[in-house]
Amino acid sequence: MVCSYCESNPVQMRRRPLCKACYYELHKAGLLNEFPLIPADKTFKTTLTEKYGNEILVDFNNLLNQDNKSLADIADKYGFTRERARQLFEKIHKFHYTVIKKQRSANRLEKRQKDQQLRKNPCDKILRFKEGDNNQFKGALAEKRVFDICAALSYDIRPFTKGQQIDLIINGYHVDIKSSYTPTITSPRRTSKQFHFSISEYQRTNCDFIICYAVLINSFFIIPINEYPNADSLYIPEKPQSSWICNGMNKHRKSKWYDYLEAWHLLKTPAENEVIFNRLLSEKSVVI
Repeated sequence: MVCSYCESNPVQMRRRPLCKACYYELHKAGLLNEFPLIPADKTFKTTLTEKYGNEILVDFNNLLNQDNKSLADIADKYGFTRERARQLFEKIHKFHYTVIKKQRSANRLEKRQKDQQLRKNPCDKILRFKEGDNNQFKGALAEKRVFDICAALSYDIRPFTKGQQIDLIINGYHVDIKSSYTPTITSPRRTSKQFHFSISEYQRTNCDFIICYAVLINSFFIIPINEYPNADSLYIPEKPQSSWICNGMNKHRKSKWYDYLEAWHLLKTPAENEVIFNRLLSEKSVVI
């Protein structure tokens, strides 16, 4: 900022845009009032940017928009105390920093309440995660697909609120939902790819059904927990006929997991399942 009268010397007066020489010259001539006063905040910001650079104003503005920024960060960056940073903030923005702290506390409380509400509604659980390549989003997407299918079948669906090891309660059954996106070859002897699903000891003890969602083939396997192997992993082949190499020959075998493909009827109420079982048993006896 240069002198408004001589337009060459830098401004050195606090109240008017003049250098010292021009200020005293115009004061003697009685022409000083023709030059307007410099606004106090403009003088302060000019002095601040001359000392620390234009970036300091940007950093103080970021305190209004970014919750992860604090006065301590600015104080450490520019080499003054946090109290000095608070004083500069109030001079720049014309209000106390406690307003920002209260707003951030209110935002955190609102986010916590929103998360609790979303946790109660499994259909909207997917909104808690950003779309992308992460396990939380994929798991929420699989849960939403199962929720939509069971809702279309008029099943009673409730969230499991006692922990995160079990996803849903469907018609009174404790159900956990697993998803696998990419099949892989699990052994050098195998020639067909398989989907991998893992289960914890708690789920093996407390679940009634495990729903395995093979995303690539868009298939759901509703597997009762008593059929689940006593292991931490389950492998479902990409095709009903799994193949492997034995003694230099290709062998094929039908996977038993495809008996549970889209077996949504297993999730009906116990009374309905008993009726279905008795009907199938009578039909089988008639055929024999």
